Amino acid sequence: MASERQFRLRTKFVATRNVKEYRATIPVWVNQDDVVLEVGCEWGTTTALLAERCREVIGTDISPECIERARKLHPGLRFEVMDAFDVRAALDLGKHFTKIYIDISGFSGYRSLLDVISLLTMYATVLRPEAIVVKSGALKHFASLCVPWGRTDREAYCYLLSGILCRGRGLPSSVYFISDTHIRREDGAREERLLSFLEHIDGRAKALYILGDLFDFWFEYRSVVPRTGWRTLRLLHDLVLSGTSVTCIRGNHDFWLGPYIYDEMGIEVIDGPVWVRHQGRKLFLAHGDEFFREPGYRALRYILRHPVSVKLFGLIHPDLGALLAGAFSRAAKSTSSGKVNAVKETLVRTAEEKFEEGADVVMFGHLHMPVFRRFGRKALVVLGDWIHNFTYALLEDGEISLRRWERSS
Repeated sequence: MASERQFRLRTKFVATRNVKEYRATIPVWVNQDDVVLEVGCEWGTTTALLAERCREVIGTDISPECIERARKLHPGLRFEVMDAFDVRAALDLGKHFTKIYIDISGFSGYRSLLDVISLLTMYATVLRPEAIVVKSGALKHFASLCVPWGRTDREAYCYLLSGILCRGRGLPSSVYFISDTHIRREDGAREERLLSFLEHIDGRAKALYILGDLFDFWFEYRSVVPRTGWRTLRLLHDLVLSGTSVTCIRGNHDFWLGPYIYDEMGIEVIDGPVWVRHQGRKLFLAHGDEFFREPGYRALRYILRHPVSVKLFGLIHPDLGALLAGAFSRAAKSTSSGKVNAVKETLVRTAEEKFEEGADVVMFGHLHMPVFRRFGRKALVVLGDWIHNFTYALLEDGEISLRRWERSS
């Protein structure tokens, strides 16, 4: 049986979900007398912020390349190469650290949760700082589900997970839906708007569904992935680590989404329509292009998704492949008003069929035009896009709504 003594740590643990929360703790937890160790400093951005508040700070990272760049960016600060799990190396730094900041968001969710808790306990036991601030969405979410036995309600709220401070809104229940963001390298301003949306829903979203065409083009080679949209992927990965379920339906532009997205980012990728249930409502979700009956389009759709086509495209140099895909994408977007009306009619007809099958909400992307229609208690939602409309759907308290995202929303 474990001894009570080993649980009598005086160190406070502060669990944060993302970079914004992680850095927001600095003016609250760090003062001018502190000596701070940062573990996982990368390029030293947070280390520099800590330096403005404390007496001394040392930034560490396992990557020599990151440390080299941090030293160039912040020549007045001290940076050292160190493995986070090498506590002896932390002791060899020769400082009595009063605060420790640890960025371990790269750990893959709950599979590494025991490693995270072990790491925190190790630092608290050996270095005995006053507080450890950790950036781990998985840990914070886990902490929100735990209440120490034997405390009052007030104490339990303040000391979730035996000392991990986890302030928040409670368990998120809202479900968000977007589509047709069409992320491209040359559209930085549009992506910034999407990033502000993803930051906003962090901590609010139980689930996020992306109904196709997250990227204008995506193809994964054996050892190369596009550099497009890495900031968006990072925030989506943060959502996953926070406990938000993120699901992406392949569209007609990013139908080659591959293992990097679901294995490394933790995003569930599915090929076609899906039925889901949230808040007592039954929803049918699809990108929408799969319901078009034009023989030419259906033949092209089949050819592009065929394994032989994927292998042949993989033989092309990534730069040339991206150019070809860009040209194809621009050609595909040149549509007439008559074709847009035909697409809308197809989606409405499909929605009526799905209502007959029991759907409360039918939702599509692809049209790039927001549509919201009520059919009694049922609703048809076409999500629009993030090129001109910046619209999203929100399921809250069993009610579906279609909204436009502004930075001040």
